[in-house]
Amino acid sequence: MDLKRFMSDADFAFDHGFIEKVIYINLKSRPDRDDDILGVLEKIEIPYRKIIRFDAIEKTPGFLGCALSHAAVMKMIAENGWGPVLVIEDDSDFYCDDEHIRQANLFLSALHKREWDVALLGGNYFSAFEHEPENCLLSLKYAFCANAYIVNRGYAEKMMHVFEKSVRLITANGEPDESKSIDVIWHDLMEKDNWFGLYPCIAYQTKGFSDIRGGPMDYEFLFNKPLSDLTFFTRDGRMKPKVTEQETEKETSAGADV
Repeated sequence: MDLKRFMSDADFAFDHGFIEKVIYINLKSRPDRDDDILGVLEKIEIPYRKIIRFDAIEKTPGFLGCALSHAAVMKMIAENGWGPVLVIEDDSDFYCDDEHIRQANLFLSALHKREWDVALLGGNYFSAFEHEPENCLLSLKYAFCANAYIVNRGYAEKMMHVFEKSVRLITANGEPDESKSIDVIWHDLMEKDNWFGLYPCIAYQTKGFSDIRGGPMDYEFLFNKPLSDLTFFTRDGRMKPKVTEQETEKETSAGADV
């Protein structure tokens, strides 16, 4: 018996209660990833009845297929009126130790008490407006990686339009332009709407062969940045004082207990 768990009032299960659906994006050519992501979702105890596989759109270059796939997923969500929906890519994994679960549940609980549009369970965070350590929450200004995000009810159509814009811009000049990928173009919405990020991250991109990059990649370190690597801004665009290393040390990094 785990005495720590037995003596604690904390909930050590990932709180998926308010998530209506979980849609994972998987290429037909990657049955290995299909098995892996289903194992990840089982690990965080997502009920099978909530899980939907989306057959990813295979295009070259891979970031174009990625944009088309996410746009189609948003269309599916909007047409069915679902929400909130967790959208997850098949190369995602979750830290499942007690501390990360506790932090994720604080974050999800905080969403219930505010207006929100998108919530990232992990991301490559660059800049934010606010940090609420008591809620493990960042109010996001600039963040990359669309590997695990929750879309609130009624917001998917807006996301669909911005992802369709990404597709148009990627293909606008003949030569595909990666600088117009979905996690760049979505900043059009992130800065003005209610986007939040879980910090420390619970979701990250696992290392392995990337169909987009055409080779082995390891991005996990991007999901484990100290706060001192981030820049904070006021809503009117003024830069806030940099977070110090001492302040950063007070926070738990995403990989600390793994």
